[in-house]
Amino acid sequence: LIVLIVTIIVIIILAAVVVLTITKNNPVESAKESTFKEDVRNFQDELAITVAKEYTDKQGQRDQKISTSDFDKITNYIPSFTEKYKDKFVIVDDQIVGTDKLTEEEKIWANDLSLVEKNILPYGYTELEYIESTGTQYIDINHTIQNLPITVETNFQLTSILSQNLFGTSYSFGGQSEKNVYFVPYISDGKFKFDNFELEQAYIEKWYNASFIQSSSNLSNMEIKLNDNIYQVKTNILKLPINSGFQLFSASNRFFAYYKCRYFKLYENNKIIFNLIPALDVSKKPCMYDTVTKQSFYNQGTGEFLYKEKEN
Repeated sequence: LIVLIVTIIVIIILAAVVVLTITKNNPVESAKESTFKEDVRNFQDELAITVAKEYTDKQGQRDQKISTSDFDKITNYIPSFTEKYKDKFVIVDDQIVGTDKLTEEEKIWANDLSLVEKNILPYGYTELEYIESTGTQYIDINHTIQNLPITVETNFQLTSILSQNLFGTSYSFGGQSEKNVYFVPYISDGKFKFDNFELEQAYIEKWYNASFIQSSSNLSNMEIKLNDNIYQVKTNILKLPINSGFQLFSASNRFFAYYKCRYFKLYENNKIIFNLIPALDVSKKPCMYDTVTKQSFYNQGTGEFLYKEKEN
């Protein structure tokens, strides 16, 4: 009986080793990877030839790089580009670039070829370095929280000590149906405040990478990571009526903030809900474009956002 048990254990171990070896050296997967990488290298070579030809034809006076997500236009620049790769690759500034349509395997293979996955804007949009509110602009993404924990990631720079609510909402409305609760970080006298808690001096014109994480069932506890510092704080429990919008640069259409924003991400239960990046639309109007829902969100206050275009 002991010998039988030992034999079974040895067989199980050997079987596991064989399965892992076959998985790691799967000839089918290896062939797929090889084909994918060969195709992409051909795309890169053909695009390089097209770019070189444009420089030659225009005697070096080529003033605009190739950028397009249109399949037909891509095939003009890259003749071997096929339907198989439609929406998986686009051309950005003379470079073939992978999109979020790539499978997880393809993303790994693309990274091996030093292809950078990018937030892809609609054709005709221009990605910005940031958009800036001047105290009267705000954006309502019209979203109510459904799942915990909530995580907000953003990169911002204050431009005035008059700033108050960076984002969120700040009111409960008596007599109306209430569904969710939100946190509201706000700034007063140049300091981050949560209820009566002052985070630290927030210096004007300093860029901050910030993560705001709500994990408790009543949203009264928050973890804040501001650059490299992590804080645990308690906030007021703020209830919202159904359909109250989650806002950037403001809360409930008042208590506006003065700051520049490079991006804004909202997660629920570790799943990304919004990935907002500043952009100019086809009519050159500043907005925050969401790469998840494929929507453009515009200023709903007065005046216009300031902005800075990305440098090439």
